[in-house]
Amino acid sequence: AGLCAWIQTAAMKYGRPLVVLDNATDPQLVAAIAGAGVHVLVTTREQHVAAAGGARVIEVECVDEATARKILAGAAGLQGGGGGEATLPKQAVAVLAACGNKEQGWLPLALAIAGALCRGGGDRKWAQLAEDWQSAQKKLEKKMPGGDPMLKEYSQGYMGIVRSLQAMIQVSISRLDDEVAEATARKILAGAAGL
Repeated sequence: AGLCAWIQTAAMKYGRPLVVLDNATDPQLVAAIAGAGVHVLVTTREQHVAAAGGARVIEVECVDEATARKILAGAAGLQGGGGGEATLPKQAVAVLAACGNKEQGWLPLALAIAGALCRGGGDRKWAQLAEDWQSAQKKLEKKMPGGDPMLKEYSQGYMGIVRSLQAMIQVSISRLDDEVAEATARKILAGAAGL
C-alpha cells in the first residue's frame, strides 16, 4: 500500500510515469500498481502475473548473445564501420558475461546500464566496470550467501544473473555524485519499505 501511495503521489506531481516491474512474481502487486494511474511495464516468466491488472501480454524469447552484443554496443555508442555490426573491445567480454549467459539469456537492462556506463570511454573504462561489477557481486554474495530467499524456486543460474543485475545497478548508483546517490537510495528504500 505504501508503494502504491508513493507512486500515486509521483504520478500527480510528474504526470503518468512509467513503472518497470522486472521479473515480477506477485499478480496482486502488479494489479495494485497498474491501478495506481501509471504506465506499467512488467517482465515475468509467468503469464498469469503478466495479465494481472488487465495488461496486454506480449511474449518474447530470451535475449541471445548476438542481440546482447548489439544492445551493449548500442548503449555504449559504438557504431559499426560501413553499416556493419559494432565491434566490442576485448575488455567488454567480462562485462557481457556480467549481464547474462547462454543458458539463461542476457538481461537487456543490465546491458543498457553497462553500455551507458562505458559510453565514450576506452578499454580502461570497460575493464574498470568489470572490476567494479565483480566487487559488487562479491558484496552481494556475502550479504546473501545462499542467494535471495525470494528467488529460491529458480535455478542457481537464473539467481546468478539476477544478482548480476543487482550488482550492475549498485555500480551505476555508486558512480553518481554523493547527493544524487543518497537521494536515489532513499527513494529505493522508501519504496521497498512500503511493500
